[in-house]
Amino acid sequence: MTIAYSYGGFLLHDGVTYFVEGVPLDWPDLKPAMTKIARLDGMKKNGETRDQRQLSLTVAVMPPAGTRVALDAALDALDVALNQRGCPLILHGDGRYFVGDCVGSKRLINHPAYVAMQLDFVCYQPFALSPTPQSLIATSPITGSGPYLLTATVQGGGTIYALPTITITNTGAVALSGLTLTNVTQNVGITLINLTLNPGEYCTLQCDPGAVNSLGYTITKNGLVTTLYDFAGTFPTLDPIADVWAVSVAATAAPTFSAQWQWTPRYLA
Repeated sequence: MTIAYSYGGFLLHDGVTYFVEGVPLDWPDLKPAMTKIARLDGMKKNGETRDQRQLSLTVAVMPPAGTRVALDAALDALDVALNQRGCPLILHGDGRYFVGDCVGSKRLINHPAYVAMQLDFVCYQPFALSPTPQSLIATSPITGSGPYLLTATVQGGGTIYALPTITITNTGAVALSGLTLTNVTQNVGITLINLTLNPGEYCTLQCDPGAVNSLGYTITKNGLVTTLYDFAGTFPTLDPIADVWAVSVAATAAPTFSAQWQWTPRYLA
């Protein structure tokens, strides 16, 4: 049976020439950060972290032609694929994937037409990613007096928190200021400093510290990355379960604006 185990699109298990004989899907180890406090028995936990994921696959290469020439050709094709960097490594039936490098290929050929080899991978982010990014837009007319509040319920999916990109757009006729975004469920929020959204303008909060082009943990306006805005608080994350969010703004009259969450669900394994 063909199973969609692959690296960079190259099938590591095609049921003809390549056969994956085992898939390690342990959790990445959770490492508590601890300090010793005088007269305190044990340790005080200050936080926690997870390092990169390191995994090894056993792959059997057995071309149907049954010759050493065919084996060499199959190994060459595999080597070309494995020598790519930063490729998706798919080890699940639903298409979720890790991103990493193949850092080792160990093989001992003791049969002219067959070899069982060990492939070592390092995935610098330890979590698997969903192949289907998600998004949600919340918008509604805001009434009453300021500060004006927009609320939404967002469910991240996966099995571990996601790192969203959040865009707030002024769709009304009055300027917005004093923007505050809060994950009410987590009681974590961030206030945007000295940022005003005139009608038609938008701002983007990048809550992924590892975002490309060094734009992690940044706030930009109208897509211009040359100017970054200050903030107070913490960039929030998105839980697998349903989180309640609130966006608060100040305006001279009842405003209309929208908030969009974009994220990729992540998995512990």
